[in-house]
Amino acid sequence: MYCKKCGTKIAEDQQFCPSCGVAAAGKATSEGASVVVVKEKGGCLKGCIIALILMVIAGVALVMIIGDAASEGEKAAMYASSSVTGEDATKNGEDLVAWIRSKNGMTNMARDDAFAKLKGKTVMLRGKVREIGKTAISDEVYVSLTVGQLDMMERINVQFNVRESLVEKVRMWNKDEVHTMRGRIASKGDLEDDAKCDIAEIVE
Repeated sequence: MYCKKCGTKIAEDQQFCPSCGVAAAGKATSEGASVVVVKEKGGCLKGCIIALILMVIAGVALVMIIGDAASEGEKAAMYASSSVTGEDATKNGEDLVAWIRSKNGMTNMARDDAFAKLKGKTVMLRGKVREIGKTAISDEVYVSLTVGQLDMMERINVQFNVRESLVEKVRMWNKDEVHTMRGRIASKGDLEDDAKCDIAEIVE
């Protein structure tokens, strides 16, 4: 026989159409009404939700891995910085200040060559707090110390980007307070600061 609704062939022993669920001709439920079988939907929706959850978990894991890698890199840099003796760091600081004093009298090439020999070295400098702020690009907190006088009008300033664990401490400092900091020379400075150091520590 065939379904009176959709025309699908129905076997003699079947009570309902396998396609649309309508009762076969002459066969009804105990209540006398045709029963429509509702097929479960949402298989795709469930699959999409599971896939989305897995993607979120993978994303979180990736962020944690990258964060751990960055943390390990910072730890390694901190270890390298801390392993430098105070005497060597002080000497490197003097060399940096000497470079700042003489850079205006150098050619661009000589200035860059001299700085290349300093970059990456750990310096220790003592000076007055000029400014405490946040970097525009990385949002790191920095302390700018005035570590010397270039001439009657211009001071020598060095920026130290501090580690996150020291942020609250340096925020308590006031302008013109004297502090000693050490950090790794990262780059030449801008109009305000003559050089920038990262992975900075406070020297008590």
